[in-house]
Amino acid sequence: MPRRMVVVNEVGDESGGATVFVEAASPELALQERLKANPDLLPVEDFGMSSPMLVVGRETILESGAVDLLGLTRRGDLLVIEFKTGPQNPDFRHALAQVLHYGSDLWQLDYETFERRVARPYFSSPRCVGSTHNAESLSSAATLCWPDLSAEDWAELQDRLEHALAHGSFHYVIVAQRLTPTMERAAEYLNALCPNAFFYLVE
Repeated sequence: MPRRMVVVNEVGDESGGATVFVEAASPELALQERLKANPDLLPVEDFGMSSPMLVVGRETILESGAVDLLGLTRRGDLLVIEFKTGPQNPDFRHALAQVLHYGSDLWQLDYETFERRVARPYFSSPRCVGSTHNAESLSSAATLCWPDLSAEDWAELQDRLEHALAHGSFHYVIVAQRLTPTMERAAEYLNALCPNAFFYLVE
């Protein structure tokens, strides 16, 4: 039996009442594209991060392939996000290997190189939608994403990003339509094993 969700309209909404949504299967590729186009659907608050997340790359070409999404938090955390298809373990292993390859590509990049090779090409591409489209720099995109960002906040964000790039302290997110206990166990193991990297699974 499909799950149902009741969405109550905000106070003051003239339409009033509530809407019932019924869960339905979505083609996996279509689901990937919806999430890529609407990264706010990713529950970054559950990772202990504040939203909104600033997307700094989508289908960004790195040495080992094209990473689905790259996100930056207001604190300067860098998220490497990969969408996988199906619940099969071989597919999960492939997605896990992919994000680690992407991390190795980003590891030890300096800030200027990251901005030049990753962020600015994304902001000028048709894949970038919303207010950050055609942003001239990472700092200007950050100001558009977080209008109340102060100069001191930006300096702290940049320092944290530079540290993450230098040390490979990335947040790896694998989004799947269905998770299995073995996938969850693998993520728990990696989080216990790797003090400088963080792994998340999103169903």
